[in-house]
Amino acid sequence: MLNEFIGNKFSQLSPSGTTIVKATLKDFWIEQYSTDSGGKQVLAALAGGEINIMCLAKVKVLLTVIKDGEELTKIISVSSEDTYVSGISTGTSTSNIYRGKDSLEHTHAGNINKANNKVIMMMNSYFEEIGL
Repeated sequence: MLNEFIGNKFSQLSPSGTTIVKATLKDFWIEQYSTDSGGKQVLAALAGGEINIMCLAKVKVLLTVIKDGEELTKIISVSSEDTYVSGISTGTSTSNIYRGKDSLEHTHAGNINKANNKVIMMMNSYFEEIGL
């Protein structure tokens, strides 16, 4: 994704050029947790029902640009989040699976993609800021 962006942004790349751009992935993680109380989760497990799950993806990238002998650095930190509704037993009419929506894994994948897109947008903004 990043290679495609750089290739499209800078159409005349040259290994002997004077400007160097380096992006280093510093941190990446996904999280999920229930936004419902412990009591509601136990009740759903015993009697059926739904549990709301918050899914997050976080990305941190160190962007280094060497331009005209000057080294510029910026840390780009972004996140994306979405809610997943998990149905247990009966009473699952609004759960994601019952409604034909994506699975929990697809929710995480969508968040990862959104976070990566935000990194690209922030990089593009920074490139414009420094005149690239």
